[in-house]
Amino acid sequence: MGRRAKYLTQADRQAARREQKARYAQSDLGKSTRVAAQLRAQERAVHAQEALAGTIDIPAAMRAYATHPFCMSWAFRDATGPALGLQKAPFTFRLPDSRSLRSLECRGSKDPLRVKLHTLQFTWAIEAADARRTEWLVSSTEDVIELAEAELKARIRGWMQMETRTVLAGMEAEIWEVAMCWGARRTIMLAEDLELRRQG
Repeated sequence: MGRRAKYLTQADRQAARREQKARYAQSDLGKSTRVAAQLRAQERAVHAQEALAGTIDIPAAMRAYATHPFCMSWAFRDATGPALGLQKAPFTFRLPDSRSLRSLECRGSKDPLRVKLHTLQFTWAIEAADARRTEWLVSSTEDVIELAEAELKARIRGWMQMETRTVLAGMEAEIWEVAMCWGARRTIMLAEDLELRRQG
């Protein structure tokens, strides 16, 4: 003979669970637990603000660009193409030559060039983050901070130079827009990774 079920239906079980949570929330133990959790959350927020105060200042326009939506294609699986100057220092915009652009347009999926460029930048950003994580695991915090801050400053400088560039309309403007978007996005990703490393 088996045990007798306390609740016959799932609805009864959920109602009992809600009732128990409400009783706990009104009890002295529940109230003290909630207050302690709120204090811990406030301490974490204050610590995060203090940590951010010591970081490199990222321009507001750059932060805004990093949030721009973009369109990429999972059908485009190529991993080579024009880097637009974002892979290596000084991280300034380099317009690809027409031969590179034609080659990219013909390869892989039938997606527009802009989508292929976004897809390449996305792929490289993820690869760079993974490589950075692997490298940082075997490096001291001081070395990581020194190298990351140097790259961060170079990326900000390069992006600000891109921002002041006079761009023609059409294809060049689209390519420049991709570079602006990913220059900002890669910088923010690096800054966030650095902040996490600083916090331990």
